[in-house]
Amino acid sequence: MIKVLLFDIDGVTSTYKRLTYLNYLSKLTGKPRKELIKIGSPLIQRFDAGELTLQQFEKEAARLLGVRGEEVRWRDFYAPDTALDKRVVALIRELHKKYRTACLTNMDRSRYLYTKRFLDKVPFDQRFISSYLGAAKPNLKIYRKVLGKLKVKPSEVIFVDDNETNIIAAKGLGIKAVLFRGGDRLKKDLLKSLS
Repeated sequence: MIKVLLFDIDGVTSTYKRLTYLNYLSKLTGKPRKELIKIGSPLIQRFDAGELTLQQFEKEAARLLGVRGEEVRWRDFYAPDTALDKRVVALIRELHKKYRTACLTNMDRSRYLYTKRFLDKVPFDQRFISSYLGAAKPNLKIYRKVLGKLKVKPSEVIFVDDNETNIIAAKGLGIKAVLFRGGDRLKKDLLKSLS
């Protein structure tokens, strides 16, 4: 029996996509997006897990990319690109009448402090932010911590994320998982998983 619906934030509950930022970095450095992802992924994992402050992240990113620190501009791109997906929030409100709802997201503390004002409008019973948990998806440690804090078994949770790697990790622990393919399709996919 499903007790909790667990939603990702970036790319699911909010419309933020890192593509705009990657395009900026690609133009700045002359490196293709795939190369930037390869270079930056380990650093972003550490940042999202709370191991680095914003200043440490920007300094290290600048070093890895061969640019000046002020050119990294992480927050400049995050803030204007972030808004709630109204379709997803409406669905969460509807489902919250019957299920506990929570979020699990990879997010550094500076982004969370900015995003918190949006999240206050979403009926999440609990929020799980990677930088406060000391681990980031798809690390199994974060899913185990969340299950423990929710006091549920993996089979009692449906997790929604837009990253297939995170979905595979959750399923590996026995969590039902839905790959987010847009706000219009989410209700259909969730109802199918709930039946």
